[in-house]
Amino acid sequence: MPHMTSRLSERDRGDLDDLLNEGLEETFPASDPPALTQPRRGGDFGPQEREPLLWTPPQVFGRMEGSENGEMFEAPGRRLIFVACLAGCAILIIAIWMSLAA
Repeated sequence: MPHMTSRLSERDRGDLDDLLNEGLEETFPASDPPALTQPRRGGDFGPQEREPLLWTPPQVFGRMEGSENGEMFEAPGRRLIFVACLAGCAILIIAIWMSLAA
Protein backbone atom coordinates (compact mmCIF):
# COMPACT_ATOMS: atom_id res chain seq x y z
CA MET A 1 0.00 0.00 0.00
CA PRO A 2 2.95 2.40 -0.38
CA HIS A 3 1.38 4.19 -3.35
CA MET A 4 -1.63 5.17 -1.23
CA THR A 5 0.36 6.43 1.74
CA SER A 6 2.64 8.52 -0.50
CA ARG A 7 -0.35 10.73 -1.33
CA LEU A 8 -1.04 11.42 2.34
CA SER A 9 0.48 14.34 4.18
CA GLU A 10 2.87 13.67 7.06
CA ARG A 11 0.12 14.47 9.59
CA ASP A 12 -2.35 12.10 7.92
CA ARG A 13 0.30 9.41 7.66
CA GLY A 14 0.99 9.77 11.40
CA ASP A 15 -2.74 9.55 12.15
CA LEU A 16 -3.00 6.42 10.02
CA ASP A 17 -0.05 4.84 11.84
CA ASP A 18 -1.63 5.72 15.18
CA LEU A 19 -4.91 4.11 14.15
CA LEU A 20 -3.16 0.97 12.93
CA ASN A 21 -1.06 0.71 16.08
CA GLU A 22 -4.12 1.29 18.24
CA GLY A 23 -5.98 -1.51 16.44
CA LEU A 24 -3.02 -3.84 16.86
CA GLU A 25 -2.71 -2.89 20.52
CA GLU A 26 -6.37 -3.75 21.09
CA THR A 27 -5.96 -7.08 19.33
CA PHE A 28 -2.56 -7.99 20.78
CA PRO A 29 -1.85 -5.96 23.93
CA ALA A 30 1.87 -5.56 24.59
CA SER A 31 1.46 -6.59 28.22
CA ASP A 32 -0.35 -9.84 27.37
CA PRO A 33 1.03 -11.58 24.25
CA PRO A 34 -1.09 -14.36 22.75
CA ALA A 35 -0.45 -17.57 24.66
CA LEU A 36 0.13 -20.99 23.16
CA THR A 37 -2.46 -22.44 25.47
CA GLN A 38 -6.18 -22.90 25.36
CA PRO A 39 -8.66 -23.13 28.22
CA ARG A 40 -9.72 -26.56 29.31
CA ARG A 41 -13.23 -27.70 28.57
CA GLY A 42 -15.78 -26.41 31.00
CA GLY A 43 -14.51 -22.84 31.07
CA ASP A 44 -11.42 -20.84 31.77
CA PHE A 45 -10.56 -20.74 35.46
CA GLY A 46 -7.23 -18.95 35.18
CA PRO A 47 -3.73 -19.64 33.93
CA GLN A 48 -3.22 -22.66 36.20
CA GLU A 49 -6.09 -24.44 34.43
CA ARG A 50 -4.67 -24.08 30.93
CA GLU A 51 -3.25 -26.94 28.89
CA PRO A 52 -0.88 -26.75 25.91
CA LEU A 53 -2.27 -26.66 22.38
CA LEU A 54 0.45 -28.95 21.06
CA TRP A 55 -0.27 -32.64 21.47
CA THR A 56 2.52 -34.78 22.86
CA PRO A 57 2.42 -38.49 22.03
CA PRO A 58 2.07 -40.93 24.91
CA GLN A 59 5.16 -42.77 26.02
CA VAL A 60 4.87 -46.25 24.51
CA PHE A 61 8.04 -47.90 25.79
CA GLY A 62 9.56 -46.84 29.06
CA ARG A 63 8.50 -45.88 32.53
CA MET A 64 4.95 -44.84 33.20
CA GLU A 65 4.57 -41.67 35.16
CA GLY A 66 3.80 -42.55 38.71
CA SER A 67 4.68 -46.23 38.32
CA GLU A 68 5.90 -48.04 41.38
CA ASN A 69 9.32 -49.77 41.46
CA GLY A 70 10.19 -48.51 37.97
CA GLU A 71 8.00 -51.08 36.23
CA MET A 72 8.27 -51.14 32.47
CA PHE A 73 5.28 -51.48 30.22
CA GLU A 74 4.77 -52.01 26.51
CA ALA A 75 1.86 -51.41 24.19
CA PRO A 76 0.17 -54.77 23.63
CA GLY A 77 1.00 -56.37 20.31
CA ARG A 78 3.88 -54.09 19.37
CA ARG A 79 6.52 -56.78 19.76
CA LEU A 80 4.39 -59.28 17.83
CA ILE A 81 3.96 -56.84 14.93
CA PHE A 82 7.70 -56.14 14.89
CA VAL A 83 8.61 -59.85 14.84
CA ALA A 84 6.04 -60.53 12.09
CA CYS A 85 7.49 -57.73 9.92
CA LEU A 86 11.01 -58.98 10.54
CA ALA A 87 10.02 -62.54 9.57
CA GLY A 88 8.24 -61.27 6.45
CA CYS A 89 11.33 -59.36 5.35
CA ALA A 90 13.51 -62.42 5.94
CA ILE A 91 11.16 -64.60 3.85
CA LEU A 92 11.12 -62.00 1.07
CA ILE A 93 14.93 -61.77 1.02
CA ILE A 94 15.27 -65.57 0.91
CA ALA A 95 12.69 -65.80 -1.92
CA ILE A 96 14.53 -63.18 -3.99
CA TRP A 97 17.87 -64.88 -3.32
CA MET A 98 16.49 -68.29 -4.37
CA SER A 99 14.95 -66.87 -7.57
CA LEU A 100 18.26 -65.24 -8.51
CA ALA A 101 20.15 -68.48 -7.83
CA ALA A 102 17.87 -70.57 -10.04
